[in-house]
Amino acid sequence: MIGRKLNTRLAELKMQSKETMSKQQLQTLFEHERDKELERLGEISEAAEIFGRAGDVVDMALHLEAGWAYQLLAKFGTRLELSLEEGCVGLSYLLKNGVPVSHVDAICTNYRAERTTAVNASFEAGISRQMCHFEFDNPALKRVSQNSLGTREQ
Repeated sequence: MIGRKLNTRLAELKMQSKETMSKQQLQTLFEHERDKELERLGEISEAAEIFGRAGDVVDMALHLEAGWAYQLLAKFGTRLELSLEEGCVGLSYLLKNGVPVSHVDAICTNYRAERTTAVNASFEAGISRQMCHFEFDNPALKRVSQNSLGTREQ
């Protein structure tokens, strides 16, 4: 989940800034996030096997709906709020990609929850801590995080 959110943030930064991070910096951060996420997914998979729901159709639908919510965040970023109602570019994107209309409400619920988390000051602070931990020296990235937290550059 954090890896997806970082990918969304990276896409936003590419659109908003001409400054870039080094491949080494990005690789280090994403490897760390990937490893954390793989560990978490392993634990979830193990729990699903224990409780016998690994192949449950309902659970698979829930995962797909959550996945489409992440796709919307990755495609449109967190700064644009999608309604997923008629005329919304997010709804058009889902329908164009073959998502059944019957899943749109659940995707919308997931999307709103994940977007709220992604624009939350504590999430932004977590990203700032990760940047400090990995010694990122990228003024544009820091500026975006600071502005999201409500601080001003001096």
